[in-house]
Amino acid sequence: MGGIEVDDKSSTIVKGLYAAGECANHRVHGANRLGGNSLLELIVFGKQAGENAAKYASKCSHAERGNKIQTSGSHATSSHALRGNQNSTIEIDFYRVREELGDLFYKNVGISRDKKTLETTLVQVEKYLRELPLMGVSDNSQIYNTNLIEFLEFKNMLELSRLVLMGAIARDESRGAHFRADKPSEDEKFKIHTIVDRDGVVS
Repeated sequence: MGGIEVDDKSSTIVKGLYAAGECANHRVHGANRLGGNSLLELIVFGKQAGENAAKYASKCSHAERGNKIQTSGSHATSSHALRGNQNSTIEIDFYRVREELGDLFYKNVGISRDKKTLETTLVQVEKYLRELPLMGVSDNSQIYNTNLIEFLEFKNMLELSRLVLMGAIARDESRGAHFRADKPSEDEKFKIHTIVDRDGVVS
């Protein structure tokens, strides 16, 4: 039904990162995912991902697992990025935008959708993305900062919303949980997975 692309070992394109369950695409469901099947998938591929991750970790050198020398640069970069989120000018309340985004998807990107409404929604999501520098967090604490966590989750939610919309617009047919009211029939050329990269390229 969708998720992070993984290979037959449950490995992603990020070295050492494995995925299973709702977040992963093992290509076993097609256009629908039944509840019982998703539980079975989690058990099977969760076991596989765990075993392969353990094997990978056991063969890694100390440097690969991440010592202080190896990670100091990335830690500094991450810390800088977090400070940037905390020091943003808060002109727009992201909690309000998050609620608007939920309402927008509920109304326009449910099981039944059409190209025009999807494109209108994408324009709005891209507007939210452009406005991100005007959003931020009011809590500057370094410990248990749920405000910061929720903002980071919101940023990811916005980006994923954009990619979902691009995939739905490109799939000019109806299949499974994706029903296009303007294209109610299946099209054989779409009997494949849709992949959208972070740059918005649909293949």
